[in-house]
Amino acid sequence: MSKNEKDMISASHIVLDKSYLQGCTSLNLEEMSRQHRLILCAETFHEVVSSPDDEMKSCMKKLLAYTTSVDLLDHHGTLLKYEIENRQPCKPLSAHILPLTLNPEWNHTISEPQSETITDFHNHWEVDSPKAFDEIVLEIIGTCGRITPEQVASDREMVLKTYGHLRASERLPLPSHLNEDWAIYRRLQVELIAAHEYMYSFQDGQFCIRKDRKAHNQIDFRVLIAACLAGGIATRDNLIRRYFEILCPGGTLYWIEGHRP
Repeated sequence: MSKNEKDMISASHIVLDKSYLQGCTSLNLEEMSRQHRLILCAETFHEVVSSPDDEMKSCMKKLLAYTTSVDLLDHHGTLLKYEIENRQPCKPLSAHILPLTLNPEWNHTISEPQSETITDFHNHWEVDSPKAFDEIVLEIIGTCGRITPEQVASDREMVLKTYGHLRASERLPLPSHLNEDWAIYRRLQVELIAAHEYMYSFQDGQFCIRKDRKAHNQIDFRVLIAACLAGGIATRDNLIRRYFEILCPGGTLYWIEGHRP
């Protein structure tokens, strides 16, 4: 495990990615929990408990040893809804921690009602029914052209101009209200970078990216948004690391060398 040496001010929260839980040891989590509160996004929790049984038990066994150090963050759609309704950023993330704790005595079994909730979780990802991400990418490119990751990270004015072009409803906050403290802003940054990269795979009217890869990317993107807002991430996923280092260069990164694409 390595910690990003560029970090100057340690993040108070570290967002845990599933890939990190798969590759870390209990000692890794213990060391991290001495310095930070650990955030488990609702999306990550869903990904863990819907994994194959052995994989789920391995991740949960590590988490359940540190229940007093782990905060459960409400799903991404709730953060967006809060910002839209209140016209203010969702930070601090501590305001959106669920009033729940992991049960250290959990026996790793899931009841039928809980299983139904897990199955239906995708219905709660967004404020409204989302467009397919392919459509979002094409809309971004068609409206704004291809914007480089470096521009996305460093040129707030350009990002806000893009947001103004894409803002489809008066319900959404005005561009002048947004900055890096907003989930809406961080989400747009992630989607702009993804749009730039997705277009390299666009051939014969479609994106040549596996369906399961695109679905996994959507979870990664939501974890990334939370990580940028928190200023810290623990992962062994190359995509998450790469995007986080672009968007949060002064953030705290815990990294385990792994085999994730």
